[in-house]
Order: sequence, then structure tokens, then C-alpha cells
Amino acid sequence: MASWIQKKPLSFRQRRAARLLTCGWLRDGQVAQLLGVRRETIWAWRQQPQFQARVEEFERELDAHTYYQRRAGLELALTKLEQLVESPNPRVSLAAMEIVLRLNGRLP
Repeated sequence: MASWIQKKPLSFRQRRAARLLTCGWLRDGQVAQLLGVRRETIWAWRQQPQFQARVEEFERELDAHTYYQRRAGLELALTKLEQLVESPNPRVSLAAMEIVLRLNGRLP
């Protein structure tokens, strides 16, 4: 295809297939069944650079989303751990301090 010819945008089914394949839970045949196309159609789409680029774009989005979710969860856990270290209950405080020391490699 000549570079001056504008590429046809991906169809709704192609975009949906790219999104489903990015999740990694479904195989080509399952995605095909969900979208009402043949498995060979999914394979053909996978060969198209535009489709591959969309899958890669979705993968980057998923990676970024997962990173921020994990970071938010870690920040919440550390905040809670700080609160436990300051607990008036000495057993709770000591257990929390032990966790902090283990996380920092100060205890095995």
C-alpha cells in the first residue's frame, strides 16, 4: 500500500478484539466467538500493523493502570502500617515495627 493512501481506521470489532486480546484472558477463538467472526479473522487482524499498534497501545495503558493501582495500594498499606506502629497497644505496635524492619532488610 502506498504511504500516501490513508489507512482505513479499525472497525469496532477490531478495536474490541484488540482490547480483549490485551487482557490476556481469552484466546483468539474465544474472542472470535464473542465478536461473531472466525478465528482466522482474528489471526488476519493480528498480522495488520495498525491492529498490532492498537494492541500495543492498549498494553501500555494496561501497564500504566496496573502500576498506578499497585502504587496506590502500597501507599495505603504503608500509611496503615505507620498508624499501627503508633498504636497504643504495645503488641500491635511491636508487630508493625517488626514488619517495617523485615521490609527494610533489618530482620530475616
